[in-house]
Amino acid sequence: MTECAAALVAAEVFALVVEPQQAPAVLVAVGEQGPAGASAAAYQHDQPSPMAVWVINHNLGYRPTVSVYTVGGVQMLAQIIHVSINQTMAVFDLPTSGYAACS
Repeated sequence: MTECAAALVAAEVFALVVEPQQAPAVLVAVGEQGPAGASAAAYQHDQPSPMAVWVINHNLGYRPTVSVYTVGGVQMLAQIIHVSINQTMAVFDLPTSGYAACS
């Protein structure tokens, strides 16, 4: 065992540095610009009479992000249920009026 201890004491510290032989390549593709994408669709549902469940027929063709607001524009919490890709429901604890922004 004394031989192992002597070998560890006699070891030298070194660093291994590896350098790449050439710089990494950069790929640049050039071509024609593609057609413009579809604009973001949006829908605003107005709910003038207080209801505990708002049925929102947005007809956007997808399940949108829905934010609900009071008549004065203060954001509210509601349970959002996507019935289909064209209809959503906002469910409140109490009858509420305001509007929903779907995007």
